[in-house]
Amino acid sequence: MKKIEQLIKYLNNFPSDLWNFNTCIKINESKLKELEDFLKYTFPKDFKYFLLNYNWIQIPYEYIYWITWRKYDDLLENYLSEHDKKIANPMPDFLIPFCPNWMWDHYCFNKKDNKIYFWQHDCYDLNWNPDFDNETFTNRLEENLKNALDNL
Repeated sequence: MKKIEQLIKYLNNFPSDLWNFNTCIKINESKLKELEDFLKYTFPKDFKYFLLNYNWIQIPYEYIYWITWRKYDDLLENYLSEHDKKIANPMPDFLIPFCPNWMWDHYCFNKKDNKIYFWQHDCYDLNWNPDFDNETFTNRLEENLKNALDNL
């Protein structure tokens, strides 16, 4: 947890409108618990800490979904739409999308091991599996921030 706390302190040094920090709506633990109960998944502690502190961040080319703000970017709405069996390539049930890239592929939590995997929404190879991306949410966030700052 110490690393995510350091990242949050680091983020607090930036103007609140730089990456839309000022657009978030604070959530509480009961709202987070409702979502976890619905998904039948307990989010990793670092992700919970992030949501309870920011609940949203927009980083160039990627952002992290929030809980209940705008319907089309809400974590639950995207989970439901990506798992819709009516679409050509539904996401496997064990993945929970939390961060899209600019092509609407997703970084996801894997319910099986709590690690982060990359899901390519338009890959129609039936033998394709999500690609491992990171051990933790904190590592994914740190990579996102580093890439964004390197390109400023």
